[in-house]
Amino acid sequence: MNENNLNNNNLNQNNQTLHNQNLNQYQSPDRWIDLTGVGDSTPKKKNPFLKIFIVIIVLCALGGAGYYTYQEFIVKKDIKSNSDVDDTQKNQEEKEEQTPLENKDYVIDATYEAKVIEGTNTSYSEMYKVSDIVVPYLNIETNEAKEINNEIKNLYDEFIERYNAISQVEVIPRQGEYWKYDYIKTSYKYTDQNNIISILIKVELTGRGGSEAEEYYAFNYDLKEEKRLYLLDLCNKFNLNYDSTLKQVNEALDKSLIKTFELTEPISEEFIEFIKENKESFNEELKNKKENIYIDENNQLNVITLNNHPTGSGFYYEFVAITK
Repeated sequence: MNENNLNNNNLNQNNQTLHNQNLNQYQSPDRWIDLTGVGDSTPKKKNPFLKIFIVIIVLCALGGAGYYTYQEFIVKKDIKSNSDVDDTQKNQEEKEEQTPLENKDYVIDATYEAKVIEGTNTSYSEMYKVSDIVVPYLNIETNEAKEINNEIKNLYDEFIERYNAISQVEVIPRQGEYWKYDYIKTSYKYTDQNNIISILIKVELTGRGGSEAEEYYAFNYDLKEEKRLYLLDLCNKFNLNYDSTLKQVNEALDKSLIKTFELTEPISEEFIEFIKENKESFNEELKNKKENIYIDENNQLNVITLNNHPTGSGFYYEFVAITK
């Protein structure tokens, strides 16, 4: 064996040894890599409990968000809205208790058509026209307001009758002028206090014997209760004792003629009889609910009494201020 063959044999032996060593290295159980399933198109089976857990988490999150939204934007908004309504209602109720109702003109001039007889209405060189007869109209659509308006309309018709009667009276020449001594004109005023409308009609005219006189007619209406008020009602509203009020009125009737005509004792039977009749007339007014009561600008309750007497125009009205 030559030297070349020996070298080749040694080289082959070394390569075989290296090959066997490398093969043993990659085939060793300790170095084995399990590639089973790599590139497999079939998905692995997922854990169902994981899905359920995720769904529960999502639902809880959505529920929490919904509850927060409901509390913040619905419940609180409703509470605020109800609070605003309650505050508005409370303020409105307080306002109604403290101030009168002022939504419109509750009393206006009535517009009735008058049938006037042609004639003159000159009295004491002053010309009176049918337009001088003005009466109020209670501008409210309730049955009791209509009742008041009907009574005022009847008064207006009476005033027009008087006006027409005066128009036919003969003119009397006096100092180069032609005069009449009779006339009639009317006016009214009213107060609106504590939701009570109080109307007072004043009539200026010549009475019996050509003497000048004044007549008064009063009406009262409660805006909140929507009803007409009489003396008993007004006494309750003004915290006045009804019996004490009647006593004050009757005492005023006892003294009125005596004071007006400065009568001294003994009082004549004629005046005593008139005093008695005047008191009876007032009681009759109460019975028929025709009493005249006016609440003036100072919120003072006044009972207006008619005092008939035997001289001059034959009557006058007196305002009796009622006190506690």
